[in-house]
Amino acid sequence: MPNTSLLALACLALAACSGSNFASSSSQKTPAKQQKVTPPSVPGDPAASTPTPKSLYVPVGGQAPLPSGTTCAAQDGDDIASSTGDAIKGKQAGQTTLCDQKIVVYDPVQGNVLYIPLGGQAPLPNAQSCPTGSDTYVSCSNSVVTGSKIGQTTLATATPVTVVVFDPSNPPDLSSNNSLKTDEASQVVCSYLNYKINGVCKPAVPVYHWACPNESAAHYSLNAKPACQGKTSAAPECGGETVNEFGCPDGTMGMTYQKIAFYTTGTQQAENEPIPTGFALWYRTYHSYDHLFTQSVQERDQVVANGYISEGAYLTITSPAPHTAAIYRWENSHYVTHMYTRAGPDCAGKSSTAPECHGEMLNEDGYTFDGLAGYFFVDGIQ
Repeated sequence: MPNTSLLALACLALAACSGSNFASSSSQKTPAKQQKVTPPSVPGDPAASTPTPKSLYVPVGGQAPLPSGTTCAAQDGDDIASSTGDAIKGKQAGQTTLCDQKIVVYDPVQGNVLYIPLGGQAPLPNAQSCPTGSDTYVSCSNSVVTGSKIGQTTLATATPVTVVVFDPSNPPDLSSNNSLKTDEASQVVCSYLNYKINGVCKPAVPVYHWACPNESAAHYSLNAKPACQGKTSAAPECGGETVNEFGCPDGTMGMTYQKIAFYTTGTQQAENEPIPTGFALWYRTYHSYDHLFTQSVQERDQVVANGYISEGAYLTITSPAPHTAAIYRWENSHYVTHMYTRAGPDCAGKSSTAPECHGEMLNEDGYTFDGLAGYFFVDGIQ
């Protein structure tokens, strides 16, 4: 199969923010305020007739209710936010004006803390499943948390998450949130599904997962899109990939499109180039239909010595970042092929219906856990 699936990774940096930013107090006395006299409005005076936009903080991938008494028609808005009629939905970090409101769309995750306005919603980090039981401050359904009462709580998810529900009229200090400020060096902030290297934002691209029956052969491509199914490699949707002409180990012909495995980029990194902070080299190798991705140069050299073809080194982030999830490698030693999935080591020995397996029939198809592949943008974490 042609060497066309070039994979690398991108990331967004996340600045940590402590809970101390949520509320502050002072023991100093405040001088008495002088009474403010407001002159009567003059008919036709723009200052009297034009409402002053108010700041409304909206989580990326979530929503915040419009202030009481505010009316607004449902509208798509712009690249930053949209309106449902009674709430504002955040698309990507930034600031805009919508429904006579100044909208600040922020990344709700700082460290392992999730910030949600009262009455608003935000997705759980890494699309974790909701914990069982009830909570005074939040409710949770389908991996989405709703702020019910101002305060702080911790959800007993697979990776515990602290949730801060704040008063929309008195938001916490989110100034250290990377989605609300520019990089001091490059003055560039990259949005969801973009990565930044040397101050330049580059779009991430989907990696398409194709497979033979029972995952006896798994293939990961940037070029063979879902519309390639049933077409020859000459079709534009197939990008030269022979996924439909491939002879599977069970004797059937052609692979079947599965899903977008994760999002990455096609930027190759020379091994002698300086590696940006927070990144590492990530090696891609290929043999027949199998892809083996590794951060170990020793493993790369070993499989190349055994017949794999080196397809170069790429950049990957070295730790979790906003909107990314860990992607793990699984191996089928019988068919000598690898799969890449969000299912981690706690899926071993369990069926595809177990939450830890994310719907993957890894154990049923004879796969064994083979380590962490890296951190990637994935669907459902926005």
